[in-house]
Amino acid sequence: TYLLLSSTRHINDISVSFFFFFFKQKTAYEMLRSLVGSEMCIRDRQYGEALYGKIVQIVPDKASKITGMLLEMDAQEIQNVLQNDANLSIKIEEAISVLAQHS
Repeated sequence: TYLLLSSTRHINDISVSFFFFFFKQKTAYEMLRSLVGSEMCIRDRQYGEALYGKIVQIVPDKASKITGMLLEMDAQEIQNVLQNDANLSIKIEEAISVLAQHS
C-alpha cells in the first residue's frame, strides 16, 4: 500500500510538479492475509490466525510482529506452541527479547 501526494508549483511561468510516494510497510500478519494459493501460504494462514488470536491477548501491541516471527518455526513446533500455553509464553518472551535488541 502506498500514498501518492503531488503538488504543482508555478515558478517564473513554468509549472513544476512534485510527486511523493509514501509506502506503508506491512507486517508479516498483514502480508499473510494477502497471500493465497500455495500450500505453505494456506498452512501459514491457518497457523497465523491461531497464533495471532492467542498472542494478541498477551501482547496486543506486538502481536503482528511476533506472529510473523513464530510462523518461521516448523509446523511441529508451531503445533506444540499452540497446544501448550507455557511454551507459547516462552516463545513470546524470546521474540520480545529479539525485538528489543533490534529496536
